[in-house]
Amino acid sequence: MNHRCAFVLLTLAASTFAFAQPGGQGGYTPDAAPAPAPAPLPAPVAPPAGPTSSQAKDWTRGGGVLPAISRQAVPAERMANQSALTDETIKLSPLEQLFQQHVTTLSNPFFEGRAPGTRGIELAAEYLEFWMRGIGLEPAYVTPAAGTSNGAVDAAPAGPADSYRQYFPAGREVAVTDARMSLNGEALKAGVDFNVLGTSGTGDVTGSVVSVGYGIEEGPDDYSSFAGMAEGATLEGKIALVFRFEPMDEKGKSKWSGAGGGGGGGGGAWTNASALRPKLAAIARRKPAAIVLVNPPGADDPRVSRLEDARSTRQGGALDVPIVMVTIAQGEEIAKRAGTTLMALRQSADEKGGITELPGVTIGVAAKLESKVTPAYNVAGVLRGKGDLADQYLVIGGHYDHLGYGYFGSRAGQRAAGLIHPGADDNASGTAGVLIAAQMLTEQYKAMPEGSRARSIIFIGFSAEESGLIGARHFVRNLPVKKESITAMLNMDMIGRVRSGKLDITGTGSAEGLEDLIKPMIDASGLTVRMLPGGSGPSDHSVFYAADIPVLAFFSGVHSIYHMPEDHWWTINTPGAMTVVNMVTQIATTMATRPEPLKFKEATGQSVDLQDPSEPRRESAAPGQPRMGPVRVRFGISPDNYDDGQPGVPVGEVFPGTSAADAGIKPGDRLTKWNGAEVKDVEGWMAFLQQAKPGDVVDVEVVREGKPQVIKVTLKAREQGDR
Repeated sequence: MNHRCAFVLLTLAASTFAFAQPGGQGGYTPDAAPAPAPAPLPAPVAPPAGPTSSQAKDWTRGGGVLPAISRQAVPAERMANQSALTDETIKLSPLEQLFQQHVTTLSNPFFEGRAPGTRGIELAAEYLEFWMRGIGLEPAYVTPAAGTSNGAVDAAPAGPADSYRQYFPAGREVAVTDARMSLNGEALKAGVDFNVLGTSGTGDVTGSVVSVGYGIEEGPDDYSSFAGMAEGATLEGKIALVFRFEPMDEKGKSKWSGAGGGGGGGGGAWTNASALRPKLAAIARRKPAAIVLVNPPGADDPRVSRLEDARSTRQGGALDVPIVMVTIAQGEEIAKRAGTTLMALRQSADEKGGITELPGVTIGVAAKLESKVTPAYNVAGVLRGKGDLADQYLVIGGHYDHLGYGYFGSRAGQRAAGLIHPGADDNASGTAGVLIAAQMLTEQYKAMPEGSRARSIIFIGFSAEESGLIGARHFVRNLPVKKESITAMLNMDMIGRVRSGKLDITGTGSAEGLEDLIKPMIDASGLTVRMLPGGSGPSDHSVFYAADIPVLAFFSGVHSIYHMPEDHWWTINTPGAMTVVNMVTQIATTMATRPEPLKFKEATGQSVDLQDPSEPRRESAAPGQPRMGPVRVRFGISPDNYDDGQPGVPVGEVFPGTSAADAGIKPGDRLTKWNGAEVKDVEGWMAFLQQAKPGDVVDVEVVREGKPQVIKVTLKAREQGDR
């Protein structure tokens, strides 16, 4: 579920692959939740014959032949040797076992956390396509002509649908095409001794070295790393060596993190002065030949031994100077060549700012980065309807992407950058739900008697949801069917952590009579459901709602490992999740077979609750991160893209009745300034929101149709569940 930045503010295992066991540390024992009773074990029978070669061929070609889903009796002598985990799995119904298999597969580290641009998400797309083909769903798209992409139905090339994929660009990423560095003429090794950072400009330079301490423009008690520099003076021709973080005490903790961020408190997490981007920008403004970043020795921070790279430092775009980061070992070598130590340079910067010449040291840096489009795919298949309703559609979807290696969106902060975020609940659980619902509804449609009437159903896995609902937005803007033919969209995003039988359903007020329509299925489920009428919210359904399509979104709630590296498959309550899937299929059947389509209406009221009352609030900063308070205002937009390579925040949707809507901000605008200060990206915009309070009137500059204009926005209070 996409709560990145605009939706939710921001304990690792010993390593990414050191998996906890169920019930152990980091594990989760689901609360008892009403679920379909497992089918009794059948009498012992001979195992079924494997698929014939023709069946296997049909499976790969899309013949719709599924492996038999049946449970065989387990001999007593084998049962005695099964682990407790296997014993619990044996108790699951066949579809529950398949659901668990989908979640376990998609959240396997081999899939790299399913972030756009990784090989892992390509494998996940193949996985969805494999199962959709095997279930017997028809392709939703026509393969585009060379040099084009899948377009809207009116623009799509003629011919039968033959592709399950819909291509779209999911922002941009940087690729390092030149990375060279030398110390006094001796070549260093890229990826081992140094890395070019994502904020780097292009250049090939050589120069003598100066230390600029922590690179902080202004700090408490008139601290400045540039103290003594004359007004207008530059670092031209110099290589600037800069420490990460901020002045620290003998224990390696911040001196500035006391009450109010002033000096004298100390001993806590870093303040905002430690932020990397502002210090690099402050140095770049003084025009050095290049910048060399190094971690200060002795810092009490889990990142102190980490060598950042272009992926982890791309926020805000490139500066106009080459920027590299070296290891502490190479930093020590630089200091040694100058007749000092890295610790001595650190301790000096801890006490006072100023520029320090490092004689006898010459550094060469060559860096070049190129920006390229990140390709992504929605994966969709169609269950063909029956009778005169077959040309009308229901959409059942969930996003299959997640946070990858945690370079964006992780609630664990920078400590988790580079660690795989498996995303079992978010949203392997919803993706598994889509596949299981597709299988169940396909069997139901096959069993319908001759002459039945039923709408067609599009089952879809969206990509780039975590990047700003990009996949869903592209789908709605480029539908493979007429928008008017879609009666509703059902979204499953985070259905895997049903606790105490509780579930939220958002969008119950988005169509006339919708609550009454779904109430019998809710009652039959045995779940305690909170019906939230609003149709917006931080997930793919909100894009459909903004297009005047009725929606229902199913959500089992946030939790302490949401958007964390610990979101593993063993934390999933499989029977509880399958109860949700069963309810979704029953609601889908009712919607698909009712004679009249649903009639959209604008919904009011809460749309989603992002704070689970059973979990502690997480308002304190992650280890090593600046403490930041909660956002108290609601601006009321959904960014069109979280990282399109351009400065500013592109506006995707504007929600009715919000600060942005009242001020006249429109979809397609790009927010570029906030009270005169530049808005670099979503993260930078969030920093402004964190400082705002209800009633503030801010001047927001937007670029609309290529022309900048300033709009006054009166900020409203944020209610629980608002973005």
